[in-house]
Amino acid sequence: MDASSAMIRKTKGRFYGPTPATVHFIHSADFAELTLLRPDFILAHYFLDVLMDEQLALLFSKVDQIVNPQTEWIFADFYPVPQKQWLIRIMIRLFRIFVRHPRGDLPDYDSYFERWCWKEKGACVFLGGFIQVKVLSKED
Repeated sequence: MDASSAMIRKTKGRFYGPTPATVHFIHSADFAELTLLRPDFILAHYFLDVLMDEQLALLFSKVDQIVNPQTEWIFADFYPVPQKQWLIRIMIRLFRIFVRHPRGDLPDYDSYFERWCWKEKGACVFLGGFIQVKVLSKED
């Protein structure tokens, strides 16, 4: 899901050959459109950091309605590690100027996953934790 048609095109272009029928791209910023799916996987790469807290709560609420017990959420984003605070401030300022990024900070991703009962199954960290990739599933 992305509100940018350019990002959807770019992502589709990363598939070799035709896009598999089981991959659904949603060109929208309206989370209500998620109710049409029953995903096995949710991919959220550098997506949650552009949502305001109210939007994050709405997204997690909608996702909670559509997932099945086997759904896995694969998540990657920037984390506010102390040694990269200067870089985070610069990145956010530039994003706010050039693409009207709505946030002035990074969300507390882990608190949302915890609140909505997503449990971390595995993780990879890069650049001292500045970039983190996590695989999560719903707790039983």
